[in-house]
Amino acid sequence: MGRSRYLLVGLLVISVCLNIYALNRIGDLTAAVRDAMREMSRIKDSVYNGLDSVGDALHRMREEARWISKISVTPDEPSDGIQPVTLSWQLREYPIGASVTMYLRERGASEFTPYAAESTGGGGFRIKFDHVVRPEPLVSITFSAESSSPAKRESVVSESSGVFRTGEYEYYVTMTDGREMRTTEVASLDIKQEAGGLVSPISVDIRALEDLLAFDITVHESPKPERYHYRLQGVSLKVRDRELVVKEVSFKSERTIEVPTPQGKGEIPVFEARLEDYPTPSEVLLILIYDDGVSTELPIKYLMDPGRLF
Repeated sequence: MGRSRYLLVGLLVISVCLNIYALNRIGDLTAAVRDAMREMSRIKDSVYNGLDSVGDALHRMREEARWISKISVTPDEPSDGIQPVTLSWQLREYPIGASVTMYLRERGASEFTPYAAESTGGGGFRIKFDHVVRPEPLVSITFSAESSSPAKRESVVSESSGVFRTGEYEYYVTMTDGREMRTTEVASLDIKQEAGGLVSPISVDIRALEDLLAFDITVHESPKPERYHYRLQGVSLKVRDRELVVKEVSFKSERTIEVPTPQGKGEIPVFEARLEDYPTPSEVLLILIYDDGVSTELPIKYLMDPGRLF
């Protein structure tokens, strides 16, 4: 009995010692893992810093290797639907007497048009070209569905991008001195409303008449107190089934509303029409007509499949 007691005590002491040893080893391993994680974090930071340094060096090398500066865009006042645009740039390396040409095309076109660049001195060059004005004004559309069920009343507001649809170009520049030619890669160039004040925002209110399956539509400018080069002169709707125009609606202007202008308060026309008896679904385009024969057309998705609105 006494021998068994001593054996149990001995086993207990050995177990306690083993547990203490295991705890110490776990502590040592935890510290080692912690040190390893700190070292990995330090190495990672060092690698990232090295990559950043390499990236900065490559960027400096590319910039130093560029022999042409960024293209500067200067739009002029439009006239008769044409807006003259000046594109200018600086050459960092220019052999005296070398010929410089810019090749320009609208995005999506197949062919580039060459423009002989004019020297402005000190390695500066420019070209001028005519940009066809086709404005897409900022358009706010409010839709309301009048129904016998209040649950079917809704108001939807949508806005367009407010940029020129034809404002995207592609270009490249060549330089030759008769012995060798240098050329840039093809790059993108956006000609947007950088001149400002071309057309004012447009408000479109669409009120659906469920009983008639028709739409009363009101269109007017929402000019800010600024001068706009082109003012809205007329509005129409075009309903198109694929390539076939199946219906056209002209808006009437029989009233005006008062708006602020730089000279004080002024009156602008309100254009109104009703769209009914047309095949659906189909493509419905809002045609905005400005001075100088300038016009643009915008798809009105709320009118393309009105059956789903009720």
